[in-house]
Amino acid sequence: MNDDYLQQLRRMMSEIEDRREYITDNEYLTMMNDCMRSYLNYHQEQCTCTESSFECYHYPRLLQNCPHKDVILQHAPLISIMIPNHQIPADFHLQMEVQYEPYDRTLLIKILRYLLEVSFESSYISDKIICAFSIFHLVFKHFGLLDESSKLREVVLNKLNEFESGEETTFILENYDFSSFGIDFNPIPIWAGKLRSPVAPSPFLYNFI
Repeated sequence: MNDDYLQQLRRMMSEIEDRREYITDNEYLTMMNDCMRSYLNYHQEQCTCTESSFECYHYPRLLQNCPHKDVILQHAPLISIMIPNHQIPADFHLQMEVQYEPYDRTLLIKILRYLLEVSFESSYISDKIICAFSIFHLVFKHFGLLDESSKLREVVLNKLNEFESGEETTFILENYDFSSFGIDFNPIPIWAGKLRSPVAPSPFLYNFI
């Protein structure tokens, strides 16, 4: 077995142990069984992405051999933390201010959906934080997408509220090492404050999904 992936599994199992007091016995056993199942199926799993779909969200390590790897990591470089033998680019800066950089709407929505799916599939809070921060980074970099879609804006704001008010996430973020993101503070309140600020209504609203 690839040593890097074995280390990733150990990280996941260690995190499960750290969260033991916050989860039920059934959740604990389910998560541990998922780790063991992943270990046993390691050599049988393959990327199932197609030219038009991103399907590697079941196991992020499959992204190593995915045809979409470069474009996903280009837009969501924080995902590198979850993939063996990958590092966040040295020049990466987390997007904290509202920017209106141009974007390919179809591609950006695919990547946002991919990040949401990775977050939903994972039982590990660290993975969920990485995915959420990747989403916030993207939408604040391409804020025009939130002006287009009131539904997406609501989804992002709800996720920020969840991170601000959730007992477990609050505890974890208070003790989280943000240095891997290139910062030394919790960015959630900053993002939430900017998103809640009044903005001029856009004449064009599109549905996200």
